[in-house]
Amino acid sequence: MEYMDCGSLRDEIKRFGPIREILARKYTRMVLEGLSFLHRNTIVHRDIKGANILKDSQGNVKLSDFGSAKHIKTLQSAMSTKFAGTAPYIAPEVIRGKKYHYKADIWSLGSTVVEFLTGHPPYHQLENAVSVIYRIVSDQKVDYTLPSEVTETARQFIDACFTHALEQRPDADSLLRHRFCTEAL
Repeated sequence: MEYMDCGSLRDEIKRFGPIREILARKYTRMVLEGLSFLHRNTIVHRDIKGANILKDSQGNVKLSDFGSAKHIKTLQSAMSTKFAGTAPYIAPEVIRGKKYHYKADIWSLGSTVVEFLTGHPPYHQLENAVSVIYRIVSDQKVDYTLPSEVTETARQFIDACFTHALEQRPDADSLLRHRFCTEAL
């Protein structure tokens, strides 16, 4: 096990504010590499968020807190209905109690990238988890506002993560090929 001496990205955001897009891209790419590895090995993390991404002094990030993770037999047949996660980060299919699989982690990643760039996940302004859950399952576009300096590429990446239709939501490998992860700023 590696020692990640800088704590979580959530802690960093609390101390220093939102993460600049250039670093958010780097961290997102590293998280996607971890998710790609997990998903290829038929593991769904089920609690992706800034508090579960740890950073070392070299600026590398790693996923942590595998307490909600689930090993599944094959990705094609892998479906679960067990509720897991943290309200602003949970995919709609999980909340609805419908069958879901590894792409639920991608929805959570979208919320996490919003957290990186704004300091908060989507729906942070709502009073309670029930209100957040209601908004997520309403099939409306996810409510988030990014700072004006954030690129359109970042917005497109986040919107791809927030694709409501599970079968149309991209997987980790396709997101690693997205311009948000491949283009330099």
